[in-house]
Amino acid sequence: MKYLDSSKPFQQEKSNQAGLSTREDIKEVHEEEKLQGVIHLNSEPRFRLEQLYSGGFISPDSGLPDLVVEVSYAKWGKAPSGQMADGLRIVVKNIMEQRERFKRDIILTAYIIDDVRGTNEASAHVLEACGFKEVGKIRYDLDALENDRLFILRV
Repeated sequence: MKYLDSSKPFQQEKSNQAGLSTREDIKEVHEEEKLQGVIHLNSEPRFRLEQLYSGGFISPDSGLPDLVVEVSYAKWGKAPSGQMADGLRIVVKNIMEQRERFKRDIILTAYIIDDVRGTNEASAHVLEACGFKEVGKIRYDLDALENDRLFILRV
């Protein structure tokens, strides 16, 4: 398997440390291992934790407080259908395997921000296919006029 050496310019025609020798090789790598999308995990900021607790969406159990992590993702270009759900399932599975290490519940949150283009049912389907449940609405962007759809998965 070939990998693109990111320390070398893309236009480089000569062989580089990754073993790529021509622009055709570089093109081949991009076609074979094209980026399908991105998935980000971020700790929920304090103000949003307060929204989640005060809204009754999550409640502290006895013992250590929950670890609350926001999941966000974006499909890249014309990636085939199902790629984001597959990737998110892998992320959820890995988090489940790490749960014992943290000795507390892990709560994954995700938000769907509906906009002028309408509702984003494809994203809702991805989340639901990975075990998330839509639990209500919350103002993700405090400056926004509308509340956004909140999905939660307790791992």
